Amino acid sequence: MHSGQGGFEDLTSKDRDISNCDLVMWHTFGLTHVPRPEDWPVMPVEYCGFHPFTCRFF
Repeated sequence: MHSGQGGFEDLTSKDRDISNCDLVMWHTFGLTHVPRPEDWPVMPVEYCGFHPFTCRFF
């Protein structure tokens, strides 16, 4: 959500019809480790991923 809009509860409280609409999900992530030359030869590994799933879909 960008500034000026409410959260997920505000968007779903209007109970709009979503048939024949494109549903879009944005996933954002950030790094917590910046590699340095001092890390060589053992470079730390940081995994990043996500698993989309539904909750109370039906």
